[in-house]
Amino acid sequence: MKIPAINPLISLCSSNSHCTLRPRLMVALLAMALSFTLSAQCPPGNLTINSQAELDAYVLAYPTCTKISGTLRIEGSNDITNLDQLSLITQIDANLLIQSNTELLNVDGLSNLTAFANTIRVLDNQKLTSVAGLENVNGAGEYRIQLNRMLTEATSPNLTAMGTIIIANNQNLVTFNGPENLADIYVPSLGINIESNPSLTTINGFGMLENDAANNIQVRNNTALQACDIELLCRQIAFGNSPTVTNNAPGCQSLQDATDQCNGVPIIINCPTQPIVLNADNNCEAATPDLASMLTVIDTDNSQAQLSFSSAPQIGAALSDGDMFTVTVTDLDAKTDDCVATVTLVDVTPPTVSIPSTANVNLGANGTATYFVPTPLFTITDNCVSGFNNFDKRYARDGGPVNNDPRFIVLDCNDLGTPVNGSVTVEESGGNETTETFVVTVFDVTSPQAVCQDLTVTLNEQGEGMLQALDFDNGSTDNCGIASRSLSKSMFTCDDVGANNVSLVVVDDSNNQNSASCTVTVQENATVSCQALPVTLTAFSGSIAGKNNILTWTAAQEDAFSHYEVERSANGTDAWATLGSAAGAMQAQQEQGYSYTDLAPLPFSYYRLRMVDLDGSSAYSPIVHLERAISGGELSVYPNPTAGQVTIKLPTEEGEQASLKLFDLSGKLLFQTKTTSSHFEQHLNISPGVYLLSAETASGKWTRRVVVR
Repeated sequence: MKIPAINPLISLCSSNSHCTLRPRLMVALLAMALSFTLSAQCPPGNLTINSQAELDAYVLAYPTCTKISGTLRIEGSNDITNLDQLSLITQIDANLLIQSNTELLNVDGLSNLTAFANTIRVLDNQKLTSVAGLENVNGAGEYRIQLNRMLTEATSPNLTAMGTIIIANNQNLVTFNGPENLADIYVPSLGINIESNPSLTTINGFGMLENDAANNIQVRNNTALQACDIELLCRQIAFGNSPTVTNNAPGCQSLQDATDQCNGVPIIINCPTQPIVLNADNNCEAATPDLASMLTVIDTDNSQAQLSFSSAPQIGAALSDGDMFTVTVTDLDAKTDDCVATVTLVDVTPPTVSIPSTANVNLGANGTATYFVPTPLFTITDNCVSGFNNFDKRYARDGGPVNNDPRFIVLDCNDLGTPVNGSVTVEESGGNETTETFVVTVFDVTSPQAVCQDLTVTLNEQGEGMLQALDFDNGSTDNCGIASRSLSKSMFTCDDVGANNVSLVVVDDSNNQNSASCTVTVQENATVSCQALPVTLTAFSGSIAGKNNILTWTAAQEDAFSHYEVERSANGTDAWATLGSAAGAMQAQQEQGYSYTDLAPLPFSYYRLRMVDLDGSSAYSPIVHLERAISGGELSVYPNPTAGQVTIKLPTEEGEQASLKLFDLSGKLLFQTKTTSSHFEQHLNISPGVYLLSAETASGKWTRRVVVR
C-alpha cells in the first residue's frame, strides 16, 4: 500500500489546453479542499493499490473506512478481479483513477460511492465489462471512460453536475446510458465528448441538460451509431445550438442528419422513472395511473399545446405486477412517440397466520424432541402469495438448547414441568412477515430401562445382610435420568440362606417406572453360624441416666452358655469396640436379668451384645441406639437407624426456609426438598445403607449421618 502526498485540487484542464473555471466551481472546490480531515479509521491522504495483496492489506488495516481523503488510485494490477473489498467507501475527496488493470472484470464494489471532489477516470482495463458500480456517483469534475476493450455498457444515471464527460475508444461499447438529471456542464469549453466507440448504437439520457450547459458537444467517429434522434443532440438543436456530429454510421454523419431525425418526432423529455412502482391492494393489483400527467414533452416543429395523449389500459384499470402500457404522444403533423411503462407492484401487506396457541410434546428415547406446527393446523393467507410451501417459516424459542435450524424448536429434559414459549415467523417473497406465538408443554412418558445383576450376599456376624439398590443395578438408564431405585427385598437373615428372587424398581422424575428381577444368593458368615445358640434373648434396651447410658437385657435358656460382651459403635455399622462383659447365669430354664452402665457415652451411641457359647461360637443381638440431648443449633434425626420414616428437627425458627439434601457416601445427590418447618416427618424411599442428610439455611449448614435398615 502506498500513501503519496495529497494534492487537494487537481486541474480539470489538460496541460496542452486552456479552460476557464466558473467562479462557483472554484469556490466549491476550495471549500472541499479546506474540509479535508484525517480519520483514525481511514488512511491519510492518497491511496494507491497495485495488487490483490495490497487490497487485502488495506482491508485489514482499515476495515471500517468509508472516506478516502485524497486520491484513490487502482492501477497496474494483474490479479485484482473486483473491488468488492471497497464496498464501504462512500466519499473520495480528490480523484478516482482505475487504469491498466489486466484482470479487473467490474467495479461493483464501489456501488456505495456517491461523493467526489474532482476526477473519475476508468482507462485501459482490458477485461472490464461493466462500470455499473459507479452509477450512484452524483458529481465529479471529469468523468472519463476510455480504452476499455471489453466494456459493453456504460451507465451514469445519477450525475447532476459535471466539468466534462468523455466516453471514447471503447471497442465493444454498445450502449451509453447517460445521466437523466444532468443539468449543468460547469466547464462549457470541455463539454461532452462521445467518440471512437466502433460498436456504439445507443445513447440515452441527457434529457435535463440546460441550453447554456455546454458549447462543446461532440458525437463523432462512432461507426455503428445510426440513430441521431437522441436527447443529447435534439435538445441542443431545439435550443438553437450546433453540436458536432461527424463520421458516425450513415444517417448520423452530420449535424443536418441529426436535425432531420430530431425534427421527425416529439421528444419525451421526462418519461417516468421505470418501472412505475405501485402498492398492491388486497387483490394483489393496483389501479392504472395517469401516466400522461407525468410527462414533460418538447415538440420541435409544433407547440406543446397542440400535442395529444393516448394510453392503454385506461386510467384506473386494474394492473398486475409486470404489466406494460404505453402513452402515445401525437402532434398536429401526426408524428408520434411513445413512452412505455412497466408496472412493479410492491406488496406491503403481511400474511395472515393461524396456528394453535398451545401444544403438548412427548420427549423421545434420547431425551429430546422437536416441535413445529403440524401442516393441517397451520393456515397462511396472503394477498399476493399462495401455496403453503411458498412462505418462509422460521421458528424460535425463549431460552433452551442452542438450535441453528429454523424449521423447528428443540426441547429436552430441562423443559419438563415448565411451559416453553415459542414463535413462528412467516415471511412472503415481498419481505412482509407475521409472527405468531405458542406455548408448548413437555412430557416424559418413556419408562426407564431397568437392568439388574445376580449377586451374592454374605451375612454379617449378627446373621444379617444388606443389599444396596445401586449395587444390584447393572446399568439401568432413562432418557431424562433416574430419580430413585428400590428393591423388593434388601435385608437378609439366616432365614434367607440360598437363592432369593429380588426385583429392582427404577423410577424417573416423571414417575415412569420399570422393574427387573435377578437372583440374590445369601450365604452364611464363615465365623458365625446361623445355628441357634443355647440362649434366648427376650429383651434388650437402653436408657439415658444423667451423664451415663444404661443397658438392660433379659435372657432365658442359658444352657451351656458362657458370657455376654457389650460392644459400642459411633455409627452402628463399623468400628465396634468391646466395653465390658457379663457372665451367663448358667440357668437352663429361669429367666435372668442383666445391666451395664456406659460411663462415657458418645453423643450417638450404638450398642449390641455378643453372646458367646462355651464352645466359642457366638451370635449378636439387635442394635440399640441412644442419642443424647442435642444443644441448640444442631440437626436431629430419629429414629436412627430407621426403616425409612424419620422425624427431623432443624435448628431454625418456625417459618425460616431451609434446604434439605440427602447424599449417599459417594456424594451422589439422592433427594432434595425445601421446608419452612423446624420439626416434621419425612419418608426416605431409599435402599438400606448409610447416608448423609444435609440441612442449609441462610445462617448455617448442618450434616447428620442416617442409617436406613
